[in-house]
Amino acid sequence: MIENMRKYTGLMIVVLVLLAAGLILTMGNFNANTGTKAKVASAYGEDIDQSRFRKMGPNTLRVIKESGDENLIRYAAQTGGLYATEQELQFLDAAQPQIKSLILREITSRNLSNDAIIKFVANRIIIKTEAAKLGIYASEERALEYIQNTMFTKVGGGFDSERYQEFIKNIGKSGYKEDDFVKFVGEFAVYSKLRSTVTGGVQANRKQSERFAQFEMQTIDAS
Repeated sequence: MIENMRKYTGLMIVVLVLLAAGLILTMGNFNANTGTKAKVASAYGEDIDQSRFRKMGPNTLRVIKESGDENLIRYAAQTGGLYATEQELQFLDAAQPQIKSLILREITSRNLSNDAIIKFVANRIIIKTEAAKLGIYASEERALEYIQNTMFTKVGGGFDSERYQEFIKNIGKSGYKEDDFVKFVGEFAVYSKLRSTVTGGVQANRKQSERFAQFEMQTIDAS
């Protein structure tokens, strides 16, 4: 692992900029009137058409809000999909359940610009691409473990299958099937691993990170 970290030091600094500093490159506007196959954005050479953009952006954010899961909400906030201040995210760590619920509800109720949603979609692609370069991939088993042991549990313990199936039924309105949701939770697990790898193995100041980014990070653009 140490050798792997050294090998990808420059790459990891770039990812650190994306995940911690929130560096935004070229952004455009989403036109809701364009065709479903019309290009909306591009990240790391991947063109994103309107259909894919809707599913990865607005639809995924609706699913996250529907779940009410603190970690998924944090993931969206840290990658640009939801707006939350650092103070709010830090306060969540020590907040009592009732207060925590109010904070999460406030975060998920805020409206976002199209540029913010484009950033969220682009960052999802970047995370997947850079994680693969470090040999980090989504695990369905890990995702199901999180769903069953953390997200959907009964008051007395154990997996609440009935509540989970009702949730899966509800997110169908957002174009999500159970397999889509499991894959997204797996993506969150990848992000968590990538973030801990980056922040645990690299320390860099903002100017150094931006300098690496100028040379090593591919442009995110939108039309």
